[in-house]
Amino acid sequence: MIIAKIDSQRRLYLPKSLGISEKKVIIIPIGRAYLMIPVPEKAIEIDVKKDSHELLKLADKRAKEDVISRARRRGQL
Repeated sequence: MIIAKIDSQRRLYLPKSLGISEKKVIIIPIGRAYLMIPVPEKAIEIDVKKDSHELLKLADKRAKEDVISRARRRGQL
């Protein structure tokens, strides 16, 4: 288990042992937990037929499903 620190201005400090080298992360709330997805500095452009709102909903749904299934496998739910 890794414990992160939060300072008085609500900044979150993650230990280097997590191995996150990116400067930005996407944080998705899932119940009482959060999913953090590192965002690479160089984005890859792709041609997609769906609009950004549909893609966001799909990504959010799949991320939540993934976190829930992992938590169940670990016996955390």
